[in-house]
Amino acid sequence: MAQARARNEIALRDIVTVAVPAGIASGLRAVDLPYPYAVPVYAVLIMVMLYGVFRIIRSEPRLVQASQEEYRAGDYPLLAYFLPVLAIFSPLITEGIKSTGIIGDVSPNPILIAAGLTAFSIPAFIFGGRAFGTTSYRVGKRRIKAITEQGSLEGVTQASIAAVETHPEVLSGLVAAGAVTGNTTSISELGRLIGYEEGLEEELRELEAAGVVKLPGLIKWSGERTFNITLTEAGVRSMDAARTR
Repeated sequence: MAQARARNEIALRDIVTVAVPAGIASGLRAVDLPYPYAVPVYAVLIMVMLYGVFRIIRSEPRLVQASQEEYRAGDYPLLAYFLPVLAIFSPLITEGIKSTGIIGDVSPNPILIAAGLTAFSIPAFIFGGRAFGTTSYRVGKRRIKAITEQGSLEGVTQASIAAVETHPEVLSGLVAAGAVTGNTTSISELGRLIGYEEGLEEELRELEAAGVVKLPGLIKWSGERTFNITLTEAGVRSMDAARTR
């Protein structure tokens, strides 16, 4: 699992390499730096950001994300629903606070404003960069947790456990891409993630025969037949049973 995620996601250290100078630059906008100082400061920040971008490009993250076919309760934390609403109504909230007279006309120190913007921007850029390319995985992880917490063994057989133990890399790739219980990815995308060029469909057929995955067929515009893949609930339970036995 760790190897599949490392191939698929942008490394946290590379995100930090870009986010820190970007956050500092965002904070410095509140300070009117004299021209002789501004040029070298921003030049250094841009160079560090470009170095981080170069590292990301060189690492070639696969960024394979499963298509979310349906939305279920528990797929996202409550905060994910609350923040967009807060962003939309924040101007109204700000004007409401001002109208009360609690906060008067204050001219805070620009350095304090810059420090505050920097302290806010750096974590925001890090969380945003981390969310990019990991959303599907986190949705799939929450679905896996919801299934395993039920403690059911429905669909778990000796054949399904044996299939799980025989094809761990394929299943790790599905989980890393978030292709869990309805969310799907294609054979070609899964192969790109785990580095398979041949034999992947045969392994998936064995897993399908054991009830671990589903392969609904599709016809491309070119007329070529392909398949989407998703890990089934029985497959999730079988993986958990294989891990704990």
